[in-house]
Amino acid sequence: MEYKNYLQFDGNKVIAFSTLVAFAENEIPANLMEAGTLTQDETLGKYYNPVDGKFYTNYDFKTGTYSN
Repeated sequence: MEYKNYLQFDGNKVIAFSTLVAFAENEIPANLMEAGTLTQDETLGKYYNPVDGKFYTNYDFKTGTYSN
């Protein structure tokens, strides 16, 4: 069995970093993303901006603005 690290999201916030049995590419649940080389320290509790692919400490829900 192959294992991979995954990020679990609640909306755009990373709520968990887990090592799971690898999913097939087209079977990854919508609230998960492969972590690749990212670490827990870089991602856990942060907000993911899908436009630039970066993680941020803060997200303003009113304006949709990401910041550190």
